[in-house]
Amino acid sequence: MLAITQFEVYVLDHGRWTIHARYGSDQRKAAIMDARNTEFTTGLPRKKSSPRRTSPKSTKLN
Repeated sequence: MLAITQFEVYVLDHGRWTIHARYGSDQRKAAIMDARNTEFTTGLPRKKSSPRRTSPKSTKLN
């Protein structure tokens, strides 16, 4: 099976997590910078997913 890696940036919107942006495996640094900028500009916590392989694993960044 082909492994797929992607990074997702989420924002908390009215009590629900919504996806803000999705990045491919070659855009890891861009995803991290977007997450940092999103938190800075909105003041809201955000959640970024780890690279997805065969099973999803999420990591919360504060």
